[in-house]
Amino acid sequence: MERTQAKRTRLLAMALALVGILLVGGCGAGVEETVVPAVDVAKEPAAPPTDESEPSAILLVENRALDPGECTTLEWRTDQMIKAYMDGRGVDLSGTMEVCPTSAVTYTLLAVRADGTEIERSVVVTVSVPTLEPSETPAPTATSAPATAAPPTATATATVTPTAEVHVEFYPDNGVLELPRDQSCTAVNWKTTGVTDVQLEREGLGRKPVGSQGREEACFSGRQMYYLYYKLPDGAEQRAELELRHSN
Repeated sequence: MERTQAKRTRLLAMALALVGILLVGGCGAGVEETVVPAVDVAKEPAAPPTDESEPSAILLVENRALDPGECTTLEWRTDQMIKAYMDGRGVDLSGTMEVCPTSAVTYTLLAVRADGTEIERSVVVTVSVPTLEPSETPAPTATSAPATAAPPTATATATVTPTAEVHVEFYPDNGVLELPRDQSCTAVNWKTTGVTDVQLEREGLGRKPVGSQGREEACFSGRQMYYLYYKLPDGAEQRAELELRHSN
């Protein structure tokens, strides 16, 4: 009985000693620090840029003022367009063209978006008119009248102002009356001299006064009539006409 009691006492002492060792060891143990790696925001991939450019069309001319016989170059550029027309003729979406006008001309670029809406750009090229030097008329030589001759009687002489030669041109761009089916626009042009009261009429829209020369865009489908009215020096009215149409 005493031995058993002594054995229990030794076991209890050993257990208490072991607990003390564990407590002392635990107090000396260090606490590990967990480090969270920083995220470099600057290295995050950027979102791809979005294309926000708007549809556009540009028409440029190398020289706007020419002397007779000179040529110049037209240049046009378009962005996000599907068709382009220069004076009613289909052209590349971007390109150049040499032109040699003989008088003032307005060149028009028409660009078409995918939704069918259009952008129009125009430039005017002028051609200088040479100045004619007036010819010198020799002064009349005075002659002595015979002594027996009666003095001449002064008579009034009517002065007649010469009229300019009548000249009228009325024509479409490039002289083409019949357009291909995929070309919706062209232009009518006119040049007149020696006439007055020039008027232009698009069939169904009535007349309107215009200058002695000019150009007007003509967009149509199927067939369209244009008329140019003018008056001769004697006051008589004349009419020129153009019939524009699309090929079948």
